[in-house]
Amino acid sequence: MEKKPSKIINLAVLAHIDAGKTTLSERILFAAGEISHPGDVQDGLATMDYLPEEKEKGITIEAGISHFKWKDIWFNFIDAPGHIDFSAEVDTALDAVDGAILVVSATAGVETQTLSAWNKLRARQIPTLIFINKLDHHHSDLDETLLNVEERLELSPLQLNFPIIEKDNIIAMGDVLSAKSINHDERERETVIKDLRAEVLTRSRSLRKELADALSLVDDEILAAQLENKKIATEKLVKTLQEELLKDYVLSYSGSAKANRGIRQLLTGASLLFKPKKIIYSATLGKVIRVRVSRDLGEYAIFKSYHSLNSGQLLPDFKFYRIHAELLTPVQSVEAGDIYALTSSEKDFQLGDIIDLKGNVVANEAAKLDYQALLQTDIECLDADDWPKIKNALEVVKRMDPSCEVRENPHEGTWSLLTVGEVQQEVLLLRLQRMFGCKINASKPEVRYMERIKNKVLCENSLELGPHKVELSLNVENKPELEGIGSFQLIFRDSSLNAEQILAVDSVFNSAIKDFCAQGVLGKGELSGISVTLREFICSKDVPSGLLKRAFYDALRLGINKENIEVFEPFMNLEVQIPPEYAGNILGDLESKGAKIEKLGGEAQLFKIFAIVPLKNVFGYSTIGRSISKGTASYALRYNGYHKMM
Repeated sequence: MEKKPSKIINLAVLAHIDAGKTTLSERILFAAGEISHPGDVQDGLATMDYLPEEKEKGITIEAGISHFKWKDIWFNFIDAPGHIDFSAEVDTALDAVDGAILVVSATAGVETQTLSAWNKLRARQIPTLIFINKLDHHHSDLDETLLNVEERLELSPLQLNFPIIEKDNIIAMGDVLSAKSINHDERERETVIKDLRAEVLTRSRSLRKELADALSLVDDEILAAQLENKKIATEKLVKTLQEELLKDYVLSYSGSAKANRGIRQLLTGASLLFKPKKIIYSATLGKVIRVRVSRDLGEYAIFKSYHSLNSGQLLPDFKFYRIHAELLTPVQSVEAGDIYALTSSEKDFQLGDIIDLKGNVVANEAAKLDYQALLQTDIECLDADDWPKIKNALEVVKRMDPSCEVRENPHEGTWSLLTVGEVQQEVLLLRLQRMFGCKINASKPEVRYMERIKNKVLCENSLELGPHKVELSLNVENKPELEGIGSFQLIFRDSSLNAEQILAVDSVFNSAIKDFCAQGVLGKGELSGISVTLREFICSKDVPSGLLKRAFYDALRLGINKENIEVFEPFMNLEVQIPPEYAGNILGDLESKGAKIEKLGGEAQLFKIFAIVPLKNVFGYSTIGRSISKGTASYALRYNGYHKMM
């Protein structure tokens, strides 16, 4: 940065897949002068989608990071994925941001991942602007989309700009705060039209009054001016928007990223309305918000700085880089609140690490989020010499993506890769081969089934080995509230055990339950949702931990029989959008896959199907759905829950 900016804002852009989020990101970087030409997603030329897998699939996989300057404000810009398989990228990006833009398509409205992203933003109380995109599309409907936003998000949208239309074409965008009409050509030259047509001026005044009415609920000065029918200064409206979080409203811009409408107004809104979050750990260096790998630098951390340091204060082992998509440029100083890439020759950083000014990890604040890993793929090493490399690569992959899980199977000489979805699994396998050069053989993904116990059961065991003896009695029962695969709880009820004794055996017994659950009873899936209560426990002095674990494991194995087990499988919420002429074909295909149709809807141009379907029956559905609809269908899958197999 040549000149210190007035403030640093970390901004995320989120959306459902195909809402035009990455196209908007390209337009923003172009409008700010950061790139010379906006890249096209369909051509694989988008700046922010730089991974080979992103170019091939036409979707965002990693949260791409860049930066730009706008009105003396430095923005770090995060283009977050819209596909459900990469929700972890969204979660970690939101840990670092001060504000967000949520993109909604004017042709499709609020969709599954739009709502998911919105819920994440609200839970973290992140100030958010909505951008209603694709107004240039012939099926777009701004008023219908605004109503849809109000219905699905349960907040009333307050428009800060609006399209001015002549002969079915958007000729300019009216700005509510400035009461001007603004147009931009392909060279980003701005034309301001001050003399608005009567109907445009009426529309502008009406939207400004709606904004003032909403702000009067939180500001007495604006309320008094409204009651006295006085004009309210734009500066006062902006100041109130900056200071107050409107409970029942959401601020909305609209336009078209592809046609370059409303982009600069959106940026001006972000510069006026977002402000940096207060830094809590100002006495520390900062926090690791992501782990990445590049061919040139190897493993590095994406790092939010909590402290400003000049070149003489930087630690010799730490090197910082400015991030622009895949390009990393070294910097000699860091600013508090800014985002950098960080490398160290001595440390492997973990997601959530808080690093002090001496370079030591003093805490870890990784969000404890529950990702349902519904698929399993077994990975086999093709060359014995590659074993250490593959093992290390899988450990790095796990640090990069907290939503996946890696389990080593030493007896089979394989690893199990557990993933949220099919696309994530494909991407991680490609990454192992391309990024890490691993020679592997991977099985086809299989659904992870779940076993559950039907009835409460008493498990007892007595084990002797030489001078050592262990006796224990357990109650095991199903707990529906424990929902995750392999989930369990251990309760100590033996009153003869003191706190020190419980502490000594707790980790051993938990390990035994975990291993037993992973194996399952029928071998169909992991035993899940059990509560194990230790009723009685007697053991001789200095019993080895291995013997304790075996006694506990065998008690479960002997006490839980196969007839007491039910098998469950994962179901998904499926939302399909298609032209009406293909609805019959799609419905027929879904019924053949065991889907339960929950709801049908849509408009003349776009038909929507909402269904619940077994995950095992929708592998590769993107290809199948597009084939049936001749390339016109779009779909979204979201985890519904585990249902008992019939």
